[in-house]
Amino acid sequence: MSFYNITFHTPVYLQLLGNLPTKAGVHFVASSAGTAFGALGAGVAMRAKGNYWYLNKAHHLLSVLGSSLMVALQFSTPPEKPFLYLAIFGLGLGGMFVTTLMALVSTVDHDHQAVATSAGYAYRSTGSAIGLAVASAAFQNSLRVRLLE
Repeated sequence: MSFYNITFHTPVYLQLLGNLPTKAGVHFVASSAGTAFGALGAGVAMRAKGNYWYLNKAHHLLSVLGSSLMVALQFSTPPEKPFLYLAIFGLGLGGMFVTTLMALVSTVDHDHQAVATSAGYAYRSTGSAIGLAVASAAFQNSLRVRLLE
């Protein structure tokens, strides 16, 4: 999952731009606010419409858009852009968490909802750990090559 990659690598990028670690961390207020509003908005929309299919797709697209914008950051990018990009990513992520959880819980019997939820989180955590390991290896190899130039 790109959430952990963005959370891990963005502060490094922001510090390379000359930001102090505290200022780099403050950028994640936008991500946290986006995640909260995305989750709340998804819950309200699902309650009003009674459907999560299109909402899930829309939040996935927001998450991909935010991730893509974060990947496109360069040293010449204005400093306010990471705030906006992290907010977009958080908005998609928050809604995605809620809609995928509701989809999972609604497909199993009531007796198995706790097991399905914990299995869903276990798969999500495992995938995130593997994704972060792969992305970190690519990041470190890229950094090593570019630092030697």
